[in-house]
Amino acid sequence: MEKSEDDAGLRVLLKDAIAEAEAMIEGLRGVAPPPGDDGYLWRWAFFYLVLSYDLADSTLTLSDGRHNRALLILRRVMFEHMIRLKFYRRRPDIARAHLDDFTPRAKLFQRRLKDDGLHIILDPAFDEALHDPQKKYRNFEIVLSEVLPEKADELYAQFYQYPSALIHGDAFASADIIEMQADDTVKVHGASRRSNTNETLYNYVAFFISLLEDASAQLGVGVDAIAALRERQDAARRGLGMDILA
Repeated sequence: MEKSEDDAGLRVLLKDAIAEAEAMIEGLRGVAPPPGDDGYLWRWAFFYLVLSYDLADSTLTLSDGRHNRALLILRRVMFEHMIRLKFYRRRPDIARAHLDDFTPRAKLFQRRLKDDGLHIILDPAFDEALHDPQKKYRNFEIVLSEVLPEKADELYAQFYQYPSALIHGDAFASADIIEMQADDTVKVHGASRRSNTNETLYNYVAFFISLLEDASAQLGVGVDAIAALRERQDAARRGLGMDILA
């Protein structure tokens, strides 16, 4: 990574955010979710906290300026997880429906995998006859439009559509590798043409800290430490001249 690609200390900030996420996880070991509907939101917040911690640790390894396609994909994942947690906190009814969906999906997974050694504990209170899976809200574009309706199209295109094309091998992403020339020849790009590591990493860190804010508020841990990380993120934004929703 060139010096200019980390002049705002983004990798240091990401490393510190990872450490705080780990501290939050350790502080919650052995803690039982609260009863009732609050327990569903608690479990989602804890799930996204642990998953984001793991993904951010991988992102730190790949943030050297030489793995920009992988970084774009990881940013897309963090963006989706951040938005989904915000959505679940606004719509606890959907949070419950989607968590209840674990049981039928786990049963289907076991049938397809045909692995007798895989043991999944199912919810004994789950009633499949009464379950509404709320399939509409599995569609991320719909979720995003409910969380940020005025910016949904722009944000979807910027942070989700293109990296999704990379993940699925969609033709839209081929332009990043095969560039058509005016003389009908092609130029092959081994490295991503979207190589602004500073921009990609800044937005990734912003999404991660925003997710940690929601998780800490829901779980009741790390609130002051996350607020301090947010202040450092704002300082980095001012230094880089960037802005973002998070």
